[in-house]
Amino acid sequence: MPDLFMKRGDTKVWQIQVMDPSSSQPVNLTSQLLRFTAKKNYTYSDAKAILQVSSTPNKFGGIVINQAILGQATITILPASTIQLSGEEHRLLYDLQMTNSSDFTQVTTIAEGLLIIEPDVTQTEG
Repeated sequence: MPDLFMKRGDTKVWQIQVMDPSSSQPVNLTSQLLRFTAKKNYTYSDAKAILQVSSTPNKFGGIVINQAILGQATITILPASTIQLSGEEHRLLYDLQMTNSSDFTQVTTIAEGLLIIEPDVTQTEG
């Protein structure tokens, strides 16, 4: 995935397809856990992440595996994830990881880059 952009306090949806770089074939996402994390610094713990969503959705959004055999999923970031940020541009490092949920021993980073959260004009929630 290239650099990603979104507006502070908006809902953002990205459609993804996970491909095997060696075969150019879709990765079967059955029994996989996907996690998208964005932080200000590589060295920060996940507890200090600005946002983190996974295929176990929560109030901040989540990742839905749409077509597991075709490697297709949807990442949704909800307004609660970014509304607390100050009204300036935020440049975050992100990655998307895939973990085998049957034993949690195989972790693969499938994408990484910059997430740029742009300021918005409207400050009212809802």
